[in-house]
Amino acid sequence: MRELAIKAGARAIASSGGRRIDALVVATTSPERICRAVAPEVATALELGDIAACNMTTACCGFVYGLATATGLIAAGIAETVLLIGAEAFELDAWRVAGSVSALGCPRIHCGPF
Repeated sequence: MRELAIKAGARAIASSGGRRIDALVVATTSPERICRAVAPEVATALELGDIAACNMTTACCGFVYGLATATGLIAAGIAETVLLIGAEAFELDAWRVAGSVSALGCPRIHCGPF
């Protein structure tokens, strides 16, 4: 997920015109590991500097919780711009339908001031 999140983050930053990022939230149900969050590594790889960076690993609703967190950071005045990345790539037997496997992918979202 780290590499997928880095790629998605780089694309989001490029599409935002290089806007300064104050915080980073990575939403994933399929992290490479439970502990140490991948978000700080993504922030470092994207050269975002010394910013708040956290993971949301709350299954299917993680991206929604990530969006709520990003909105809260902006509304509270803690951050002006939050980069929210949804990164997923997994297979589950429960998703097998007629011999095919579904996979989820949320490439990127850029949240700015509302």
